[in-house]
Amino acid sequence: MIWALAFTILLKLLGGGTTFVVPKLDNYVKKHVVDDTRKKEVLIMLKVAKKERKATLKTDKKLLKKLRKLSESRTSTQSDFDLLYEEVLQSDTKSQNANIKVNQESQKIVTSDEWSTIMTDVAKNLDKTDKKRTKTLKKVEKKFVKWQNNIKKGISDVDKRNKAVGAVEELKIVYLKNYKMIQEEMMNKNSIMYKYKASESEIMNLQKEFMELVKEIYDTNTRTHFKLVELSTPEEWKKVK
Repeated sequence: MIWALAFTILLKLLGGGTTFVVPKLDNYVKKHVVDDTRKKEVLIMLKVAKKERKATLKTDKKLLKKLRKLSESRTSTQSDFDLLYEEVLQSDTKSQNANIKVNQESQKIVTSDEWSTIMTDVAKNLDKTDKKRTKTLKKVEKKFVKWQNNIKKGISDVDKRNKAVGAVEELKIVYLKNYKMIQEEMMNKNSIMYKYKASESEIMNLQKEFMELVKEIYDTNTRTHFKLVELSTPEEWKKVK
């Protein structure tokens, strides 16, 4: 199911991926932090954080496996999806908090002037990252279209077929809209994520915004799942799931 692919990309963006992480911070610390002692201290911290993010990605893979299983079954319940989302939320929050802590601890060591110079270099590379993610998003959009075509071929009843295509269209619109909103924030050099010594309230508000966008996507997917179950026969489900 395309949903599993789409949510995989979303989790890479939010979870053990890059949310609240300054891209290539270790390279910029080596380049711009003047004092060798402070430089070494930050680099050790970043190395540990990188290992922790890899561990989180393993957790995300397990969650995605559960999501795929729920999404492919006609007998999954609302409670099943709700319980899984709690696991997703816990994993993402843990990952984001770890990334935020690294930023805060790094900024206790890196001076304001050094951070400003680092962010100048970061801004130069954000466009490259943005282009890669935009390209990936276009691939996901094509997968949604393919999913809708499978539905058109798989469900024989015209009315049910149209409703099923419409349900997937709703999911596609919400997914693309919310993903782009998250991406735009991450590509904004003036984002709270990159601010020197941002306040706790600023960070918490941004975290809340991100997770609300993810929750809307997840809830829309859950509704889409149950609509497709309702609108297809067990035999048709094999073609449209």
